[in-house]
Amino acid sequence: ESSNSTENDNLEETGNVEEDKVEDIEKEPNIKSMEMILYSKDANTEQEVIIGKVDINENLSLEDKLRTLASNLSEKAFDNLPINLVKINDVNGKKIALFNLDEIGENAKDITFDKYIGVNWINNYFSGSTGGSITEYTLITTLLQNSYNGEWIDGIEFTYKNSRIEFDHVPELTEIIYR
Repeated sequence: ESSNSTENDNLEETGNVEEDKVEDIEKEPNIKSMEMILYSKDANTEQEVIIGKVDINENLSLEDKLRTLASNLSEKAFDNLPINLVKINDVNGKKIALFNLDEIGENAKDITFDKYIGVNWINNYFSGSTGGSITEYTLITTLLQNSYNGEWIDGIEFTYKNSRIEFDHVPELTEIIYR
């Protein structure tokens, strides 16, 4: 038994040394990262849930931080459907980020949504009052990052396929939403 315990101790020590080396390589000393949280809510309880966290390089431009956050959110919550930062507009002195929600594959073409196949915004995320509510909450809360105190946007605005969003179950996505 004593020899097993010694072997295990050696393995643990070796494991720690390797982990330390990896961290040194990955994290350059001058790069500070900020942790952004991916939010959603539980369909049954309507309670906020955290679905992930993203470390973003603080030296990136505000646009690149938003793109990184949107890309991670798309991957984690929306089956990789595009959430593209179009631009940051100045609206009465406030920084408003405009995001375009787009489709992928054939659905991205100019076809009516009754012909959509596979995962898409309309059928998977804009439909139904619960689904629409979760979609709104996930997009708005994650992209606004209200608990983040650094330089950030003051509000967000969404388009769908570069047009104003007008679907019954996602009414909040029609207007600018402020922090």
